[in-house]
Amino acid sequence: MLSGCAQIVGIDDARVDAPDDDTTTTTTTTTTAGDGDGDGDGDGDGDGDGDTGPTFACADDTFADGTGTVEVNNDAANDDASPSCGSPAAGDRLVGWVAPADDFYVFDTFGSNFDTVLSLLDDCDGTELACNNNAPMSPQSEIIRRFSQGESAVLVVEGNAGDTGDAVVNVSRVECPELDVSGQPFPITLSTLGFGDDFDLGCSGVSSAGSEDRAYHFVVPEEGLWRFRATSDVFQPVVSLFIGPRCGPPPQGCNNTSGDGRLGADVTRRLPAGAVVGVIVDGIDGNQGEFELDIRKVDAPCPDVAELPFELFGETLPATRVLTPGCAPGTIVDALGSNDIENPSKTYGFDFFAVGQGGRAQCTFRVDGEGFAISLIEGAACGGRELACDNPGFGPTSASVQFEVNGPSPVIPLTIVVSRLSEFTDASYDLITNCSAVAVAP
Repeated sequence: MLSGCAQIVGIDDARVDAPDDDTTTTTTTTTTAGDGDGDGDGDGDGDGDGDTGPTFACADDTFADGTGTVEVNNDAANDDASPSCGSPAAGDRLVGWVAPADDFYVFDTFGSNFDTVLSLLDDCDGTELACNNNAPMSPQSEIIRRFSQGESAVLVVEGNAGDTGDAVVNVSRVECPELDVSGQPFPITLSTLGFGDDFDLGCSGVSSAGSEDRAYHFVVPEEGLWRFRATSDVFQPVVSLFIGPRCGPPPQGCNNTSGDGRLGADVTRRLPAGAVVGVIVDGIDGNQGEFELDIRKVDAPCPDVAELPFELFGETLPATRVLTPGCAPGTIVDALGSNDIENPSKTYGFDFFAVGQGGRAQCTFRVDGEGFAISLIEGAACGGRELACDNPGFGPTSASVQFEVNGPSPVIPLTIVVSRLSEFTDASYDLITNCSAVAVAP
């Protein structure tokens, strides 16, 4: 069981090992386009079927099957390439690669015996697509990128700061998420049934362990606020959103509090164009099955109030919502119990002040009024990760969240979200901010 959206991604076991008598590179494999006249000068089989793929004239080796491992050595290699990251100052080796299918791929040098730099080019002398010096907690390198079937790249392996040795170059397909829903006509009907229980999301303290789940890629087509919503007639869905092409980062937001699968769960965040995100749909109480996933842009200002003052009295919620706190429902039933309605929310921007060396500062944000929830999100313009959420239920007359920083720290933009719990929430609320600090930077 993987907790908090964690997922282990494996590397394919297939290897293309170097011959014993050549420790510099493995055997170079290239393809040559034929003239189609059937005389056997095309792909070598005499059938004249011609072009079988790109020719990597610069490559020291190629990946024969699209995934697997190639080993090269750069001790005696020329320093011809110029990766844009790290401090490349050693000989480099080039490896050709062609995408076997539309997918996200992991390119890495784990297993190498020196400090590597890895770069992807779109051709031998082409444009650099990506570059990485050190993967997290490693002197080796890692790049994750989406390619369409038949697209090619040249992998440049070099030593950081003049380092040399035996490089292990691995290519594998991202295993989680396993399905890309980018460009689909939403909403779409999907299912978690049969895909295993890989996540325990734990939204609002409610475990999703024991329910089957599934993760999906989505590439944001344009900048803006994007809502990820799941509804179901057979189970209560849980929705979690994370940034990046591979399962594992902490979620930007997680929601499961509708209490009814028909009302659904959703997460909304501001995202830049081209961002790769993952959305996980899970269940609770061991339930799973068919659901409807809707991903769409929300045209609305966020935050509603750009600068939160320290005291606001008699605040009222707008008719609609932009963000949904992780501990509050996005859709509720009206007072008559007959119609599903959007649960309104209001957002406030707040710049948490800079803190000097050795200093400490904290702010408590409190909403006074029965039946309200409050959420704290890091980052400006409603685009960050939810740090805290408080839903006291009915009865208590206040809910609060707290943010604390130990210096040194620059100004940190925050977003505060206030939402109601049902149609029976008080008509208005007060929003109070109390801050204290020691040795705050000027």
